[in-house]
Amino acid sequence: MPVADDDYRIDGTPKGPGFLGALIRPDGRIATEASTWVKIDGKDVLIPLLVPTLSHKEIRSILNDEKKEAIVRKALRHAVTRINDGLSPFKEERGREPLDKEERKSEYEEGSESRRRSVIVQIKEAREV
Repeated sequence: MPVADDDYRIDGTPKGPGFLGALIRPDGRIATEASTWVKIDGKDVLIPLLVPTLSHKEIRSILNDEKKEAIVRKALRHAVTRINDGLSPFKEERGREPLDKEERKSEYEEGSESRRRSVIVQIKEAREV
């Protein structure tokens, strides 16, 4: 089974299998989630772009590192639906129970900005080395 280039999302949480499974990019790298930051209820939330509602053309765009507004809108609608259902916006490994309101609050609201900034600083530092 292919292994993703990085087993962790930009926010430091472990990646899951993705809604579409492991997809091969044109450069040979593996993509399972291709995530992006969006605002939900005024909070920064990391969501996957590779969601089941995309067309084949949109999936190819993501695999070619082309993030289009229509794709982000579809991914956002998908994420909001899942969050409202008590689920993570990401497809988790089998056996993961839905998040309750307190878990959602801690996972998506408390400290998300500081985690994001910390990861961004780590990435910038890694690139400078």
